[in-house]
Formats: sequence, C-alpha cells, structure tokens
Amino acid sequence: MPTCARIVRNGFPIILMLGLAGCATILSKSRYSFSVTANEPDTIVKVYDGEGAFVKEAKTPGTIELDAHAGMFSPASYRFVFAKPGFENVEGAATAQVDPCYWFNCIGVYPLLLGMLLVDPISGAMWSFEEDITISGFLQPKGGREPVRGGAEASP
Repeated sequence: MPTCARIVRNGFPIILMLGLAGCATILSKSRYSFSVTANEPDTIVKVYDGEGAFVKEAKTPGTIELDAHAGMFSPASYRFVFAKPGFENVEGAATAQVDPCYWFNCIGVYPLLLGMLLVDPISGAMWSFEEDITISGFLQPKGGREPVRGGAEASP
C-alpha cells in the first residue's frame, strides 16, 4: 500500500476527531438576537446581566443582541426592565442553557478534552438561547388610571 494512502487511512480518525473538537463553536453561535415588544409604543427596555450591571438599552419594538455566556462555564442571565412614564415597570428574564451541539464533544477522548474543556467554553458557544426569542412587556397605567393621551385626561 502506498505511503500516502496509509497516512490518509490511519490519519482519518485523528482528522475527524480534530474536526469535531469544539462542535458548538463550529455548529452554533454565541450571540443571539432578542426581539423586544410592548403594548405601548416607544417603551424603553433596559437590560441587566446576572450581576445586576446595566448591559444595553432599546426602544420597543426593537432588537437587542446579547451574548449567551457570562464567562468560561457560565451561562448568561439577563433581566429586561420595560419602562415608560405614566406606567408601572414590567420585568422579563432569560437565561442561557447548554447548547445541544456541545454534547457532540463527547465523541472520542481528544475532542472531549479539547472541545468540552477549552474551545467551546472560551468561545461561549457552549451556551445558547432559543432561536427567535421575543421578550414582551404588558405595561399597566400607574395607579390603575388610564394614561393621558391627546391632551385629554382620563377620570378614575
């Protein structure tokens, strides 16, 4: 058997294992788009991370891009606060889960170590949110009163 063919035949499993290392990094993503909507137009949505630090702000309807990881081996967790003058604030939340592609790293010993313990945790792709995420806030007027619109005030 020619040397080249022997190298390809013997090297194929190694090449396959190297290719599978970091499966979630290759097959998935680490940033996700969240659609934010509210029953009141131009509602401000402020996003805070799991530590309570401010991350981003947007107006409804809109889109916010967020990371699925908060660090190595740490899923991202976000709190969405919907606010508009004259209305009670409303909150929503989202927490990342382990990406199903991450478990492909279990195929073989070498990918297990490289992909599971290094590549996917560093890239953040080991965590994911569902696709097409919509966070919605239904705002209620403060004090149970109807909001003021068009210059006329609603009575209780």
